Amino acid sequence: NKPNEQEKKEVKALQEEASSKKEVKSYEEELKERMDPIEAKLNKTIESGENMLEASFELSEKWKEEYEKIYNLVLSKISDSEKPKFEAEEQEWFKNEEEKIKKELLSTDGMEEGARDYEMLFASGKADLAKKRAMELAKKYDELNK
Repeated sequence: NKPNEQEKKEVKALQEEASSKKEVKSYEEELKERMDPIEAKLNKTIESGENMLEASFELSEKWKEEYEKIYNLVLSKISDSEKPKFEAEEQEWFKNEEEKIKKELLSTDGMEEGARDYEMLFASGKADLAKKRAMELAKKYDELNK
């Protein structure tokens, strides 16, 4: 009952296929790997107390860029009839979440729009929003690619 050459080739092909599938990372994993070092570096700057505002804005901008990439990827995967609904949902989601951040900051004693601390915390909140939504869309994109 020794396997013949053809069976050996088929088994080897299946093993290679399984191996190659393991190496393929999801977009969500790639996004996390790409952003973790950037986030760590900027958070270290923020925690140091030097250039906090600038680092908060930069982190927010980096996550916004990643969000826009994955947004466009998801948009390219959905049907034309789904696109207007998806676009509207995204705009509404960000609008509602930013309003929550503003309300929370303004309810904090001594916080007012335009103040340095307010602007830094608002930028940090926006970075968190963009990160959260980018990761959600990365999952959605991975699902659409299954």
